[in-house]
Amino acid sequence: MDANSFDTLARSVGSSTSRRTVMSGSLAGLFALLLPTGGAGAKRGRRHGNNRGGGAAHDHGKGRPLGTEKKRKRKKKQQPTPCAPACAGKTCGPNGCGGSCGTCAGNQQCQNGQCVAPCAPACSGKACGANGCGGTCGTCGSGASCENGNCVAISGSCSPACVGGQACQANGTCVCPAATPIFHAGLGLCMECNLDTDCGLGNRFTGYQCRHDRGHTCHCGEGMVDCGEGYCSTCCTREDCLRLNNWSDGRMFCSAPGNPRGGHLCLCPEGLAACRDESVYCTDLHTDSNNCSFCGNVCHSGTHCVAGDCVCPEGMTFCSRGSSYCADLYSDPDNCGYCGNVCTGGALCIAGGCRLV
Repeated sequence: MDANSFDTLARSVGSSTSRRTVMSGSLAGLFALLLPTGGAGAKRGRRHGNNRGGGAAHDHGKGRPLGTEKKRKRKKKQQPTPCAPACAGKTCGPNGCGGSCGTCAGNQQCQNGQCVAPCAPACSGKACGANGCGGTCGTCGSGASCENGNCVAISGSCSPACVGGQACQANGTCVCPAATPIFHAGLGLCMECNLDTDCGLGNRFTGYQCRHDRGHTCHCGEGMVDCGEGYCSTCCTREDCLRLNNWSDGRMFCSAPGNPRGGHLCLCPEGLAACRDESVYCTDLHTDSNNCSFCGNVCHSGTHCVAGDCVCPEGMTFCSRGSSYCADLYSDPDNCGYCGNVCTGGALCIAGGCRLV
């Protein structure tokens, strides 16, 4: 077939047919015209399964006609579902989306989504067991178990058996608990103290005494109060001062200690001193005639306290020859003109001189 015949054949195909289909069909027709319909060639073509005659050309790689391949559908890219923070009823902690529901202020801690004050472990007098904050006060070694905060050896390890509140330890010894550390062999009891010196342990002030009438426990001595700060003191509050002194003077107050072991003192306001007779009271030692200059110094014989001294009233002189008293040197016949000058013979002291009238 010449070039003109090929062009005529291509134009005769419908406009909807693709160029690839046109080319395939045209070539097939061309080979059909050139090759004989019978003979060995045709047989050979049929035997090998080749379609050398008319008909549609096939894609031998995929086994379907050329030009009929369907377009693959494009899958839409699936968008991820947005995360919704789970913070309902929560003030802190993770929100489940990589963020936070909030933070706690100061030294607060986040527990179960809520801000709470930090937990103070309760391990006083305990060697083992829970501390009340999710932790432990300690663990016991092998052969011992924790009982009431103490490590106790497995039953039967202590011989003889522990008595009086003692606990059997892993090493086979009996030990009193920390709250009552002293074992009284005579009484067979664990106790806080047996002597007053036992109450001076730690930061305790020496005002503590071992009170056997209170179960061998440490208490403040007579006239002392326990301020709950590890020592005994004269007072803890102003009310203690008033109570100790029979509420005699409302001006007294309880001072702060000068040092951690010094205790508090009942004091009077500045410029006044605390003096005692039947009770304690505040007074001015510069003007109090019953406590002139110091407590208990009483001004006698008509004198009164001025600037801390016992003096006579104005115009009077204190004379101590014979009996001591304030005398008027202008009229006193026993101290006429000066102390000890006695007017005799019936003379009178007039204007500081002895005269007969």
